[in-house]
Amino acid sequence: MTSSHQKMKDLTTLSPQKPVEGNQAKASQNQFDIFSSGFSLKVSFVEEELQNAARHGVNTSRFGLLTTSYSDHLPIKTTFQEKGIMSWNMLADVHLKNQLMAVSGYKLIVEVIKKYRKELEEEDLLSKHKNDYFKNMHVFLAEFAQFALSTKSRENEVIIDVQLINRFINSDPSKAIARKEIVNLFNNQPTAIRQEWLLAVVHACQMYEQISNTLKWDKRYEHLAQDSELISEFRSRDFICLQECSKPKDILDSINAADLKASKQPTYGMITHKVRGDDHCVIIYNVQKYKPVGEPVKFALGKGEEKNKPCILCKFEKIDTTPDKPEQFIIGSIHHPGGDRQLQLTDIFEHEQTLQNTERTVPYCICGDYNNTADTLKRGLKSVSSSTAHFHTACSFGGTMAGQDYGNANKAIDGVLSSQEQMEVSVVTQKVANPVESQMRVRLS
Repeated sequence: MTSSHQKMKDLTTLSPQKPVEGNQAKASQNQFDIFSSGFSLKVSFVEEELQNAARHGVNTSRFGLLTTSYSDHLPIKTTFQEKGIMSWNMLADVHLKNQLMAVSGYKLIVEVIKKYRKELEEEDLLSKHKNDYFKNMHVFLAEFAQFALSTKSRENEVIIDVQLINRFINSDPSKAIARKEIVNLFNNQPTAIRQEWLLAVVHACQMYEQISNTLKWDKRYEHLAQDSELISEFRSRDFICLQECSKPKDILDSINAADLKASKQPTYGMITHKVRGDDHCVIIYNVQKYKPVGEPVKFALGKGEEKNKPCILCKFEKIDTTPDKPEQFIIGSIHHPGGDRQLQLTDIFEHEQTLQNTERTVPYCICGDYNNTADTLKRGLKSVSSSTAHFHTACSFGGTMAGQDYGNANKAIDGVLSSQEQMEVSVVTQKVANPVESQMRVRLS
């Protein structure tokens, strides 16, 4: 019987060894040595390996997703001037590939790529050398996993061999050179690095299978539509702010289903905005109690080509107030990209100011996924000329984000930016699946 170690070693010969045209760097130069790295990087790798020890062979809960819930975020709720508000990042299908950043050894893979890019830059080859996978190795892993799973046998087995890899490389002519370059690069690494790479490939197939079976929105919505407790939670709120919502109408229809069944007018309406794909930002509101004032402000946060996070701000008015003293306020649904806090916050406040009255200040409550903890965002607020802003997050031991956390593991990154100084924000708890063995086998041959 061939050992798993031998199988992994054999797989390193599966791709053509000839370097990709235009890349004449020696294989030895491309090798990455973890042991010559800085102390903090060594510690980081050790921590990751300890975390990965529990990831192999189990379902999506191994990388933090709430497999019996509907997102990798937890919903939060709060009260703003006696108005019940709920906010939730729903994990849009367009971002599902990001979960592949949690495969075993991903941090090591990224470091190998960084070293390789640096060598290309030193040889003045990088500018002539376009490979989109350099910055998105999770996309490479997701594409390979998707292709590999399409070959799954009736026995629920995927066999990774030289034919499969070459078919994957050539399945998209526009990406063939880039894919071959990645395969060659990792084939030329020392044995320890190659083994980590192979584990990552196997792990990616296991994870992508779970993503396909449980995380695509249509699958999640089948369960959400039947969750009477969650629907009741939605209907108890005046406003529901959603981010990364693939199909907003699904949520609205579920919330209004009780009204339609009773032949009543729908209680809730909605405002949506998207910049790309199926990634919507949404404000769902009680139309019997509140109405929009003027047009909502729709914009995107981010920087340069990455300015693609949709956001909505809308001024509302309470319906039963007197015309001479209308109760007006601003509600927002925001997806903050993280990163340059001062730039993004300045952008948010500039749009918020366009909705303000000239006679008096209108209070605001901007909910969403801020990709920042309270401490980091408050530091950003100090550099922005808005003394009225307060940021509130839930005090949750496990945080509000369970998926790919970008350094915010077990921290609350969903919150509320508001003119209201005191606000209590809480997490709406969700069920978590027990780890189970994956029924699919991935075999290296």
